[in-house]
This record gives sequence, structure tokens and C-alpha cells, in this order.
Amino acid sequence: MTPDAETVVELEGPYSLRATMRRFAVFGSDPTVRVRREETWVAFATASGPASVRYEQRGASVHAAAWGSGAGEAIARAPEHLGAHDATWRLEVDHPLAGPMVEASRGLRFGRTRRMIDRLLAVILGQKVTAEGAARSYRELVWRYGERAPGPNEKLWIAPSGWKSK
Repeated sequence: MTPDAETVVELEGPYSLRATMRRFAVFGSDPTVRVRREETWVAFATASGPASVRYEQRGASVHAAAWGSGAGEAIARAPEHLGAHDATWRLEVDHPLAGPMVEASRGLRFGRTRRMIDRLLAVILGQKVTAEGAARSYRELVWRYGERAPGPNEKLWIAPSGWKSK
């Protein structure tokens, strides 16, 4: 399936798509995010409509392809999602336990989504029940009140942007 919009984001310094994007998944079973070794899929609502985006790291750059009526807006936000504007500094530590932790997080960036409500619901659920129960409740809420994401990834869903009964 041909994407509705595409771009390539050039990144400086070490970069890890997997480490950066897996922070966007609320729980391991989050139906709005699929993090794999070679690619990450993310689905969300934009002002222009729903979008699903596939990010693929290719060396020092990331190729982003988007589907849906919100594809153009999603692609415009790709550098922000990927943390392209983060400073590429190296943390220096001299503690024997901290060194391996810093090395393990090399390439991690703190991308921004600007989608507070998508995540706020999951955080609230996590305060009320066990993590397993919160993950199940979040999944079921997305499946019941959300919508299927556009594009070729049939397992991806978009979190609800408004609470309407179906």
C-alpha cells in the first residue's frame, strides 16, 4: 500500500529508534504502538484526521511513511517524535554501576508527541488497579472507543480522541 506522505529525518550522533519510540507505548500491549527491532508503527489522531506512521531507521536517518487523512500533519511532526531537536551530548560518569546504564541508553532521545490525553487515561488507570489490569482496561477502551488506524498495519489502533458511545 502506497503511503500518503513520506519524509526522511537526518539525525546527528548515535540514535536508537527502538529505545526512543518504545517510550511511547503505554504498556507492552498498547494497541496504538508497535515497536519492532527494525521498525516502529504509531497511530494517532491529528487535527486533519487519523494517521498511522511507520518509522524505519536506516543508518543515521529515519524514513517515515504515513497513511490516512492526517498523514501530512503526522509527517510534519516526525522530527519532533524522533527527538531530532534534542541535544546530542554525552553523559560522563565515573561510577562502576552507572557506566553500563549510560552505555545501554546510548542513542535514546526524548521525542515529543503533544498527545497528553492519549497517555493520561493509561496513567490514571495505572493508579487504580494492577499494571496488568490497567493494560487490559486501556486496550479494551482503545478497542471499544478508538478506531482502526489507516494503512497496511491491520493490528494498529488509534486511541479515542472524544468519548462517544458506539
